[in-house]
Amino acid sequence: MTNTSGKRFRRVLSNALSDSGLAEGLADYRELQQRWQRAAPPEFRDVSRPASLIDGSLLLLVDSGVLAARLRHQVPSLIQNLRRDPGFRELAQVKLRVQPIEVEAPKGDDTLQPRAAAAERSLTDLYSTVTDANLRARLARMLGFRRREA
Repeated sequence: MTNTSGKRFRRVLSNALSDSGLAEGLADYRELQQRWQRAAPPEFRDVSRPASLIDGSLLLLVDSGVLAARLRHQVPSLIQNLRRDPGFRELAQVKLRVQPIEVEAPKGDDTLQPRAAAAERSLTDLYSTVTDANLRARLARMLGFRRREA
């Protein structure tokens, strides 16, 4: 791409983002993230992340239902703490949504593969010794065995 066509592409992209409101939305989201990092207590900041702040309602994404249940009891104090920050003065409610962070395994890191294979071998060995039909059926499903009619 030549320098001129690169500049033209950036200008077209910039105009498209401005026209769609996406650039403004991204800037608002970035600002919310920064305010959250500055104002949130560590017990919330470390296990949740803000998704949106609309009409005084803050939506927090939490990694697990267990954390959400624990944090739900602390929401009133969170609101009180956040209102001290100018960016959260109008905060009226906090909603929690469970949404785990998707983490990709590092490329080229196959340290888990030997462990998984060893665990599968152990479960397969266990399967061959189990006599209880219900437990045997559950192990078979876990191991992906096809059901064998005896």
